[in-house]
Amino acid sequence: MIARVKPKQKRLELTLAVNTESPNYDQSKGEQIAINVDGLDAPPSTALYPRGYMDKRVLDSKLAVQNADRYAIGVMAGGVLHISPLAAILHMRPSFDYLNVGDERRRKKEAQEEDSAEGEEEGEAEMVTVKFASDRRRIRDKTRRYHAQQTQAAEEPWVSLNTNSISSQSSELTRMHLVSGTKEDWIGELSLPLMEYLKHLTPSEGSEESPVDNAAHGRSLENLPRKLLQMLPISNRVEALMRNAKLLPFKGVLSLVGTGEVISTLKALQGCSVLVQGNWVLRSDILYPKDTISAKSGIPSDLMCRARDYLLYRYTTTRHVERKQLAHVTRLPNEELEDIFRGVAEPQGSAGWEFQLPFDAEFISKYPDVVQRQSMLWEARSQQLLRSFQEGQRVSNIPGSPKKGTERRHRRLSRRESGSESDDPSVRHPSSSGAKKFP
Repeated sequence: MIARVKPKQKRLELTLAVNTESPNYDQSKGEQIAINVDGLDAPPSTALYPRGYMDKRVLDSKLAVQNADRYAIGVMAGGVLHISPLAAILHMRPSFDYLNVGDERRRKKEAQEEDSAEGEEEGEAEMVTVKFASDRRRIRDKTRRYHAQQTQAAEEPWVSLNTNSISSQSSELTRMHLVSGTKEDWIGELSLPLMEYLKHLTPSEGSEESPVDNAAHGRSLENLPRKLLQMLPISNRVEALMRNAKLLPFKGVLSLVGTGEVISTLKALQGCSVLVQGNWVLRSDILYPKDTISAKSGIPSDLMCRARDYLLYRYTTTRHVERKQLAHVTRLPNEELEDIFRGVAEPQGSAGWEFQLPFDAEFISKYPDVVQRQSMLWEARSQQLLRSFQEGQRVSNIPGSPKKGTERRHRRLSRRESGSESDDPSVRHPSSSGAKKFP
């Protein structure tokens, strides 16, 4: 099956194969249609039916309703009705444009035969009709509008589509978007019996938080009993796992989360992780929460997120990245850069830092829709990072702005004059400010 669409016109065209082996297929009629359309000597590269007989048919769409805003599609999942709006409702009908092609060929052939005929026959008598100017004007305006619509329709190019079977993995991922959430996502612990819920809710002796709270925040996952992990909704399970592991292949996520629900796991991963070389890496904004600073240098979390996202974006295109390349773009201290690298890569000497996990070609080939969606997100994020780094470069190049070395000397001089710690409690170093620290 071949599919193509004109998005602005909301027009869809499907080319379907005809079962020529069916006993209901008329072979002679199929060959005659191919001759009428392509002629006897048409080359296969330009022929509509290169096999010499009609072996396909076309379905063309027409808007079933002009305004689909009042309509929606509903899906029942887990006893819950999920409703999604519709952009258009299409009615697919057989297209007989191939008949027009045959008629056009016949008319051209007849016109050529008439031109080559010797002499002209005496014209036959024709009936004379009276046409008023208003009728001609109305017909002319109607014809002009029709031609304008046809011209506008012809100017919009066709966009080819990829087709998938109804039972394919891609189709399942697409149908997943019709459901706003699974039953597991919103029932949570409240589905447990009262006494069992209270038992798990009460923290054990000597602990400040319950195991469930620890898992929900991604802490002590390796010591969390599997039974308690299964209590959490799958989105919390996946996020807790990614907070602890930082990066994992998809098979590892499935085995550690302890669920066979591939679609729900993929959906949860896309909410807390990004795809790099077929593997899943914890999102930078989760690793470095908003309004926090680094414990080593007091770098704000937004700068750390930009640097780490830039590094991850580089790893989407290459296996090795040199630290000096990241330092040149981000201008972060070496100790912060090393922490960022060690979270996702391993040093390889002169080759730079290599991404920790091998390229997962199996995931790339098995889930192309997820890969394409993640590629689009990375492309958009790379443009944001480029604008941010360029803006920072312009600010540092403004005449009169302090240079990096000058700022460092001024800070050292200020510390010598005022001492290692200020006596004024209103004067604080970045590391002792009100912002929380991340590891």
